[in-house]
Amino acid sequence: MYNKALQHRRHWLLLALLLTLLSAAVFPATASAHAELRQASPDRGEVVGGAIHSITMQFFNLDITKPQDAKVFDPAGNELAGQVNREDQRLVIALIEPINSPGDYLVSFVVNGIDGDLTEESFTFAWQEG
Repeated sequence: MYNKALQHRRHWLLLALLLTLLSAAVFPATASAHAELRQASPDRGEVVGGAIHSITMQFFNLDITKPQDAKVFDPAGNELAGQVNREDQRLVIALIEPINSPGDYLVSFVVNGIDGDLTEESFTFAWQEG
């Protein structure tokens, strides 16, 4: 009877271990929930024309309780004047002067994820007359 009880107990421990491993694979921990750029307007690598008055970035896993920052640089490397506004999972850079000069523009951002990690990234888009 003792052996049968021990076997029964091992069976349940093995089942519990397998379920734990399966749930870890299927439901990743929030530690992997870095803030990620989902899309932007203008988007990464996009070629645009017309007056650009703002840059909008939509994120996954942004911690809205922590500070976030973003900047735009012109083709010469000068920071463009603007104000960063937070709207839930979005950052919007409202530019003082619209973009209307040809070249590649750099957008850099520093954001906090819900996992507590800081994400620093950048992307470029091009402005062409047309």
